Amino acid sequence: MDTGYSKWRKLDNAAVAFPLVTGKNDTRVFRFYCQLKEEVNGEILQAALDQTMEKYPLFQAVLRKGLFWFYLEHRDIRAVVKLETEPPCSRLYIPDKKSLLFQVSYYKNRINFEVYHALTDGTGAMNFLSELVQNYLILMHPAADLPRVEHPEEPTPGAQEEDSFSQYYSSDIPGNSEKKPRAVRLPGERLLHEDMHITEIVLPVKELHAKAKEYGVSITILITAM
Repeated sequence: MDTGYSKWRKLDNAAVAFPLVTGKNDTRVFRFYCQLKEEVNGEILQAALDQTMEKYPLFQAVLRKGLFWFYLEHRDIRAVVKLETEPPCSRLYIPDKKSLLFQVSYYKNRINFEVYHALTDGTGAMNFLSELVQNYLILMHPAADLPRVEHPEEPTPGAQEEDSFSQYYSSDIPGNSEKKPRAVRLPGERLLHEDMHITEIVLPVKELHAKAKEYGVSITILITAM
């Protein structure tokens, strides 16, 4: 069956640097997750992942090093769901190891999706996780007759392989020469890249929003500054 995807593709302009700087201290892996109201069933999640991969065969690839550049090569490797046991954003790309560049795991009522940044960006990861969670809920609750929600702007196979940099960048557009103030440098001891921590805080949104309005900023900016 022709999926519309090629068997291999070059990394786009935004991704070519990732393999060169990836290591034990900097995995270049990011995580999206979805918190459910019930504990996750691992077997159902595996079935949902199998179903999702049919729509995203582009993710079924390994990173290879050619003579002049790195490239992604399609491999018939099944993506396997795991119970979360490793630290968040652990290494996914290891040179010369033919393994997939993403991992789906779960812990209690949380579904985690971790992906190597050279494979996709945040938009692609969000679309994949949305499809995965949707498939999981439909399989988990067949009697509920849950409606299937399609993404109106979901890219075609060709668009997913497109290098946006080469399409939209132009050297003819003059750059902004305006001098900008230096960024604020936070004092204190720095953590190494490998010292990954997750901090979960529960805050009342109403009071948090009121405090953000006092400073004339958004909630995101307030929390980041804090």
